[in-house]
Amino acid sequence: MSKQIDPKVIKDLAADIRVIQDFAANNGFDNSLLVVNPVSPASSDNFFKKNDRWIIKGLLLVAFALVVVALVLDWLSGKPELLVFIFGIVVLVVASSYVHKLYDNGGVTTVMGVGGLLVLLVAIGVVSPQQIADGVEKKYIPQDDKKEEKKEENK
Repeated sequence: MSKQIDPKVIKDLAADIRVIQDFAANNGFDNSLLVVNPVSPASSDNFFKKNDRWIIKGLLLVAFALVVVALVLDWLSGKPELLVFIFGIVVLVVASSYVHKLYDNGGVTTVMGVGGLLVLLVAIGVVSPQQIADGVEKKYIPQDDKKEEKKEENK
């Protein structure tokens, strides 16, 4: 259902526009300042369409360099967690850039990146899921309610 605009409203608006234009012309104002030319939005896909081969080659080169660095560090340090972490970061960056290109929304990209980083930190054993839950609980659940619950449990 399309909403119809009342013709009287359009006539009133046109009359107001004429008054403003006449005022500008009669008082020596530059009438071109009142006219706004529409600007077409820049397409974010345009860059990727023109340079997709170079972007893919660049990502593959960075991934290869990180794999070589990870293998050398793993060989030197003997820690397989470092190798898992570096591979995870590479995958996370590629996935985040793809999600950002797909949805064109910084919030979605941020949530995906932070969530992926938390999963990666749990996977390599830096933090436990319980530590993450405790941190979220301390930050987002008011502490006054927790104190009251503990007092009720003690009674």
